[in-house]
Amino acid sequence: MVIGCYHAIFCRNFAKRAEASGFLLANAMFALFFDQIGWRGMFFLGLAPSLFVLFVRMHVEESPHFAERDAAKVEHPLRAIAANWKLALYLVVLMTLFNSFSHGTQDIYPTMLQKQFHFDTHLTGLIGIAMHAGAIVGAMVLGTWSVRIGRRRTIALACTSGALLLCAALLALAHGAADAPSTSDTAVIESYVRL
Repeated sequence: MVIGCYHAIFCRNFAKRAEASGFLLANAMFALFFDQIGWRGMFFLGLAPSLFVLFVRMHVEESPHFAERDAAKVEHPLRAIAANWKLALYLVVLMTLFNSFSHGTQDIYPTMLQKQFHFDTHLTGLIGIAMHAGAIVGAMVLGTWSVRIGRRRTIALACTSGALLLCAALLALAHGAADAPSTSDTAVIESYVRL
């Protein structure tokens, strides 16, 4: 089956969001099951995808393209890094900054919602679902834009937008809007998430 260039880009960007899809699924499981089965049950529920991977690994053959590429002689990775050490250093710094953007929020945010704002597990899970659905859609949109306006411009646009949103959140915190949410603030957040 042959698909057009635009659709191929869209599909590729969707496939690259497997991490956000996994987080979305984990938040859904957290919202639905945590109160009933606790953290130990959640641990065993998290084993299910691993068992599925084992099933796929045992019963699905590698594609001919992968087998052909795997058989080709490849330069030793350390030699390739040494030959391109400036580029490798640039990539380490770039990926460190990217990870601080994403993991600085998605890993700590649910704990903040529960400990600082006293949200229950169901609402925290729903907010996580909304957050990672936004990550999936945003990645697909920005991935498509990167083909049109270039990756560097897209990265600059995404980082600038994130910095502006962070400034707005910090201003709200400075003015006490998010310091201790009132019942009406919590109701507004709940109604927004339940949409």
